[in-house]
Amino acid sequence: WTDDRMTIDGNVYWDRRSGTNVSKFALGQGTDLPAWRDRGHDRNTLLADPRFVAPERGDFRLQNDSPAVKNGFGPVDVSQVGVRSNSAQK
Repeated sequence: WTDDRMTIDGNVYWDRRSGTNVSKFALGQGTDLPAWRDRGHDRNTLLADPRFVAPERGDFRLQNDSPAVKNGFGPVDVSQVGVRSNSAQK
């Protein structure tokens, strides 16, 4: 996190816990977002509620008016995500 040899951009950061201020997120070993952006990271990232359909029920699909959709996120085929048996990969 300190050598800047990575590309991090186009994210949507949000924290729905009560009393949390998303603009004070610490990124890259405690760096605030403006300083993080000055280092070249997350310049196109949004601090916004991604507007999941029903996260309390585990439904993390994005609503049509989601800022994440506007930022380029799309549906994820979860059948292709995570650990699968070798037979499932054939």
